[in-house]
Order: sequence, then C-alpha cells, then structure tokens
Amino acid sequence: MGALEMFLSWQALVLAVAVVTVSGGIKALVDTAWPGGAAARRKNKWVTRLVLPAVPLILGFVAGMVIPIRPEAVAEYVAEHVDGGWAWMAYGGWGLAAGGVAGDYLYSKFKDFLKHDEKRKGA
Repeated sequence: MGALEMFLSWQALVLAVAVVTVSGGIKALVDTAWPGGAAARRKNKWVTRLVLPAVPLILGFVAGMVIPIRPEAVAEYVAEHVDGGWAWMAYGGWGLAAGGVAGDYLYSKFKDFLKHDEKRKGA
C-alpha cells in the first residue's frame, strides 16, 4: 500500500468525514454562543483566522492518536520503524494528514461546489 492509497483508504475517508462533521459542529456552537452571533465573531480576527481553521487539524491529530481506525500499512510501518513510546505521534501525524488536512480540503471543495450549483440554479 503506497502513501496515496493510505490517504484514500476507507479509514482515512471515515476519519475525514468525522473531523469535518465535528469541526462544523464546533463552528456552529461558537457562532451560537458568541455574544452578538456569527457576525460579531467574524470581526474577531484571531478566532476567525487562527482558532477555527486550526480545529480540523487538531481534531485530526487527536483522532489519529486515540481512535484505532487506521490502515494496516500505517500500523505495520509504525510497528517496524517507530519506537514504542513514539507510536502515538506517528498515528497522530497520519490523523493530521488524513483527517485534518484532507477533510478540510474536501469540505472546502464541496462547499465551493454547492455555491457554484446555487449560482447555476439561480441563473
């Protein structure tokens, strides 16, 4: 199993969907709980540009460490090449790439597709 196949495996896709779903829920919760709502939250540049975009990456890293859903090739690689104490970091790195980065990328492409589809229907 190559590197690309590890990121296109069913485990990576499930992890990406889970990360995107939880990230969307966190964003909706922040928008709801923020004094003044989403419009007031968007004025805060730290939250809008730093904290919320980092949520999928952090969730992917943590999920990769904690949830035992990873391709066999990743587990075999970690068993052969990584010392036992650092295995959690290798699994977290896989989760960061497969769940956080890929999930965020897929979500942005899907959101752009929906915007394009709405423009097409409205025209």
